[in-house]
Amino acid sequence: MPRLRNVAAAWDSLRILPALSASMHKGQSGRVLVVGGCFEYTGAPYFAASAALRCGADLAYVACTPEAAVPIKSYSPELIVHPVLDGSSPIESLGRVTELISRVHAVAIGSGLGRSEFAGEVTKAIPCHLAWQQQTPRNLRGSAKRF
Repeated sequence: MPRLRNVAAAWDSLRILPALSASMHKGQSGRVLVVGGCFEYTGAPYFAASAALRCGADLAYVACTPEAAVPIKSYSPELIVHPVLDGSSPIESLGRVTELISRVHAVAIGSGLGRSEFAGEVTKAIPCHLAWQQQTPRNLRGSAKRF
């Protein structure tokens, strides 16, 4: 009986996925931004972005610190990695992340972001900005819940 439930759940999930067509282009089935990743934690944003691709998103962006960019990019060439969280100023970083947010349909914040004061400021600023914009779905992950 459990196998039948799994088949029924899979069939139900297929109904919510958009049908593919030859006229669609890359990015129409979903674009996701993962804000996270620092020198110590590079796996979390990789797995979050890869999961989005496996679930059907066409494009997955990762906004991370410069120290995390090369390891994350080396895990998967499918991910579009932007080293925009440089630690100089949360306001500057928010501006760069906001530019990326305008391209995507959903944002996941905090996967492997760490516990620094800078990470806390960025983690607080992005949801406030998104709430003000009232447009992009968001998900707070891992380190973001701490702040």
